[in-house]
Amino acid sequence: MLNTAPDTGDNALVALDAQTGAFVWQISLDSYGDLLASESAVSIQHNDSNGYLLLDPNTGITRTVISTVTGALLVGNQLYVREQLSNNLVAYDAETGGQLWLVSAPSDSVLVAANASRVLTFQQYDYGIGDQTNLLSVYDSGGNPLGDVTLTTVPETPRVVLWDNTLYYLYV
Repeated sequence: MLNTAPDTGDNALVALDAQTGAFVWQISLDSYGDLLASESAVSIQHNDSNGYLLLDPNTGITRTVISTVTGALLVGNQLYVREQLSNNLVAYDAETGGQLWLVSAPSDSVLVAANASRVLTFQQYDYGIGDQTNLLSVYDSGGNPLGDVTLTTVPETPRVVLWDNTLYYLYV
């Protein structure tokens, strides 16, 4: 029988045991957004820092705050983010919060998918200047660029799933 989740009021993140429903931990939040989780960490968008909190999944204790970033993907022990004020794609160790690598990515690109061996960014073409190139850039898990795929038929951000070594790409 599952226990009842605690009544936390507003702005709290609660961890419950998925098998029993038992309360594990809770933290109060002053601002929040995207919620990501892996076996190594929990990450939540933190609007006050314009970034993400990196939390211990067992205790909810904040390991680090990664500020001034847009978009994040948490895969295993790596948190991938795009720096807001540069064109950098950055990987952090999800357990320590330490930076693993940094690489320049295409201007105004966004993170779209990642797995244990690949990270993908997407740059939508600019209607204002007539640039008709959509660019899907592929990096390995060490930040090394593997190549770009030019897409000329998609006018908006693609729906992408990266599983194992296959990229599933939905044209809409």
